[in-house]
Amino acid sequence: MTSFSAQNMLQGLWIGHNIGALLSYPLLTAMRRLQCQTELAGMIPLRYGSVTHCLKLMMNEEGIKGLYRGFAMHWIITNWTFSVGLLGPIYFSKNFYLLNID
Repeated sequence: MTSFSAQNMLQGLWIGHNIGALLSYPLLTAMRRLQCQTELAGMIPLRYGSVTHCLKLMMNEEGIKGLYRGFAMHWIITNWTFSVGLLGPIYFSKNFYLLNID
């Protein structure tokens, strides 16, 4: 029987967070492109009708690279936020004994 440890829990949270970021990033990219298009002169013209239409065009014209353009910076920022927001209070709290950390 395996024992539960805080380290295993934090590793699982971190892995799950990264998988979620990897899977959701193309949707974030499509959302940004939909929000940036407009009918104003000099701006990005209306091109996409829906999220699925945007994803199809991105995949056909730019390939996988287009879906994940900018992902490295997103990954760095979200992991830093994850570390500070979740792990910081855990490691710097006065209640180490509640986490069973050696």
